[in-house]
Amino acid sequence: HISVSSGRGHFISLDNQGSLWSWDSVGQRDQGIELKLHGINNELLVNDTDRKIVVIKAGWRSSSALISNVGIAVWNKRDNVRNNRRSDESDNDSSALDNHPTAKVKCRIILNTKNIGCDFEDDSVIVDYVVLDGFLVYITALGNLFRVDLDHLNDEINPTNYYLKSYHLMGFENYIKEFDGNKFLRPKFVRLSGSYNKFSCITNSDLVLLGDSNSKFDTRPKIIDSLQHRGCISIEVGDYHYLALLQNGELYSWGCESSLNGCLGLGRVDDMVRNGARRDGIDIRVSEPTRVPTRGKVLAIAAGGHQSAAIVAFEDEDDEETGVDEHTDS
Repeated sequence: HISVSSGRGHFISLDNQGSLWSWDSVGQRDQGIELKLHGINNELLVNDTDRKIVVIKAGWRSSSALISNVGIAVWNKRDNVRNNRRSDESDNDSSALDNHPTAKVKCRIILNTKNIGCDFEDDSVIVDYVVLDGFLVYITALGNLFRVDLDHLNDEINPTNYYLKSYHLMGFENYIKEFDGNKFLRPKFVRLSGSYNKFSCITNSDLVLLGDSNSKFDTRPKIIDSLQHRGCISIEVGDYHYLALLQNGELYSWGCESSLNGCLGLGRVDDMVRNGARRDGIDIRVSEPTRVPTRGKVLAIAAGGHQSAAIVAFEDEDDEETGVDEHTDS
């Protein structure tokens, strides 16, 4: 297995033979189900020659695969499993059954999308994308930002609705044109991340824009001034909180710490309140990105629903006992 992606209650994996696997039910335990992706005419979308899976992405309630010469295929349900039988074996052949089940998946394709890795500028070539709760956002080789709504994935497939249509997030694109500030570089989106119903995108001129499920057509992005032109290289999104990693290895967090679970990593509650956090019942809220105290340099970050993680490089052996200051709880 060479790639894995997780949604809310399922995850998918791609192996080095190009097969796609799913774990999506309690009774399934540790057995993967091989998914066979089908198009509108019941044809297989993946083969061993010119139509291979390049990238997989699981969303909150759906999954996707970017397939060369096909585009982004999206689905949120599969058929019941069946045993996989080779066509040249008889029903009486006891060796005919493979040791794994397969399931048919009826997919929809996002119109005018191509595979990652093409070395030419084209507004249909996908550079990056995220699948969220009921929608998908992607960046093209030209640096434009598009959204695809996934509300009707379970509708009966027919020739009029098989292809999902995307639209520019013009409010985001207009913002970077207006506030880019670099006269010698055409502004474009280069990185994308997100989870649940929120996403973030970073431009080639070091702008950071935030959006959510309400970001459509000409909706303006949410802008946090303290993140602009600061060398932000990564934004990670949990259910209710954010993490930001800067080029210099500094880590920042903000948002809601539900039930004081420690996901912000900012220390004891009393200290957080003294530094500007707000109590909200059993939750605590931090409105602005706040430095997470670490002894080393943060190299990578991740955010889950109610938790956070970071890989930290320590400057000396004495710091290896812990990656955060003594006063933090997470």
